Amino acid sequence: MVSFLEDKEMKIRFRKGHEVFEKKVLENLSIHEPQALLNRFSTLIRSSGKEDEFKAASYIVDRLKHFGISHHLFEPTLYISLPVKSSLQVREGDSWEDIRCTSPSFSSSTTPKWIKAQGVMTKATVREEDKYIFDTTIVDPNTEVKGKIAFCEGTFSPAMVRTLEDMGAVGIVMINPGERIHESNCSTVWGTPTLENMDRLPGVPVVSISRPDGDRLIKMSKEGGASLRLRTEMDVGWRRCLMVVAEIRGGDDPDSFILVHGHLDSWYYGLCDNGTGNATLLELARVLHEAREGLGRSVRIAWWPGHSHGRYAGSTWYADHFAMDLDENCVAQMNIDSPGAKWATSYDKVMVMTEAVAFAREIIQELSGQCPTGSRPQRAGDYSFNNIGLTSIYMMVSDIPDEVRKEKGFYIVGGNAGNSISWHTAQDIIDYVDLDNLMCDMKVYAATVCRLANALLLPYDFRETIASHRARLEYYEKIAGSRFDLSPAIEAADRLYAALQRFYASAERALESAPDVSAVSMRKYNDLLLTLGRALIPIDYVNLPRFEHDLAIPILPLGRLEPIKDLPGLDGNPHLQNITINTLLRRRNQIVSVYQGIRKRIETEL
Repeated sequence: MVSFLEDKEMKIRFRKGHEVFEKKVLENLSIHEPQALLNRFSTLIRSSGKEDEFKAASYIVDRLKHFGISHHLFEPTLYISLPVKSSLQVREGDSWEDIRCTSPSFSSSTTPKWIKAQGVMTKATVREEDKYIFDTTIVDPNTEVKGKIAFCEGTFSPAMVRTLEDMGAVGIVMINPGERIHESNCSTVWGTPTLENMDRLPGVPVVSISRPDGDRLIKMSKEGGASLRLRTEMDVGWRRCLMVVAEIRGGDDPDSFILVHGHLDSWYYGLCDNGTGNATLLELARVLHEAREGLGRSVRIAWWPGHSHGRYAGSTWYADHFAMDLDENCVAQMNIDSPGAKWATSYDKVMVMTEAVAFAREIIQELSGQCPTGSRPQRAGDYSFNNIGLTSIYMMVSDIPDEVRKEKGFYIVGGNAGNSISWHTAQDIIDYVDLDNLMCDMKVYAATVCRLANALLLPYDFRETIASHRARLEYYEKIAGSRFDLSPAIEAADRLYAALQRFYASAERALESAPDVSAVSMRKYNDLLLTLGRALIPIDYVNLPRFEHDLAIPILPLGRLEPIKDLPGLDGNPHLQNITINTLLRRRNQIVSVYQGIRKRIETEL
């Protein structure tokens, strides 16, 4: 048995001159350029593939040209869904009364006809470990929704929409948590549909309403029934979009790069989500370009279209079209979404993959004085690169502290814009931006990029990853009992951990042996770290084969083993239990094969 309590702290060493470089970058950060962008974007409703989004992309291109920064302007054709109008009415006596509503992207269209049916409230529950920023997936199967319009609580829940459609609902009404209605996307298809998942695009109309109107419908349904009718009109199809990608080349290892990105499109003016992120990307491009002589690796900065209205279609397009380049050369991806929100001063819930938690924590603690616990990145926010195996850092970094939220009576919404109640509403305007908070967030992002670019050995501790895998395997083992044997996977994890101990000891000796060591001289070790990520990240964050994109629903740690949870309930059904066990056997073999393969690679290289 390998002990996971050994001292394994990694010491990060940087290329010569890094401290001066990072200090220059941080000191040169200014709020002037971000503020100018926000002022311009405050006049643009940046719907995917529409004129205002083109104007936003042109603004960024013009600024990059002004600074002399190398960039490309791509024109991907993306599958986009834009709400046009929606109506929901409830019968009151002999007349129909309007209820304020909106339709999420990828709701089906009914126009010109109405869908008429009785409304029924359906309950949904979620296990504690399955809590997800965007989703609630477990619908009460005892609720009879066939032929009815189902209403349920949630900001937006694509998996719930899919479940209710499968149960026979002819329409769905999502009850938002407060008086504001938050725009959303109800499709479980990640990015552009494929032959395998095109049938999963929603086939029923969906609308969102406010909490007070939802309470009224719930009351009516309990007191004698709610007769409803709804009508939706959507603009769905293939749209030419604009994608700006800038690059600042490094001097030591220019082919290796950090991908820093965020989405350009928005709901309404979207100044927090994601105008502040767009501003941060532009400011990072400016200061890194000015200090580019100090860069070891390159930095690639991208503004994605199709995030809100195409379910991450832009970042998915890039992941698909540049898959080999990303696979071979990308050392990290960093997402920037909704920084600088008003009241957002807490860094506790920062999302970072396990191998980079200590690295990110040190930066945030140094710059903010806070020590974030870190959280597992969720299936959201343009994390379109898990299938390739890119170590991923951040989404939003700052959040409204719980005590402030309670004081102001804020409910938790989609999780972006610092969890501001302006998220995905027409109120996401400059009033909800805090420029001081934005500067704090920009420093965190900038320091992280600088250190990733100049670390001689990439700051990833995959021993932490294997320790988390082993804990999850033990969790599944307790559930399975004698029904399924996970010991081969646990033993393979232990052997890999031991090999990793030797790997990091060898890397430390290499760093200490040469006074002028460079990232190039550490290439063997960095290549092995990338190999680890390419192998371990997909088995933890992905259920489909490499280069395929899982659905936009939660994926739990080592989620391919989730059917283990069904085994205890199948003791009276040997047929289905045996099928489940055989499925799990194949998936266990996948995990063991990954562990053994990278362990042998490490041992061979060392």
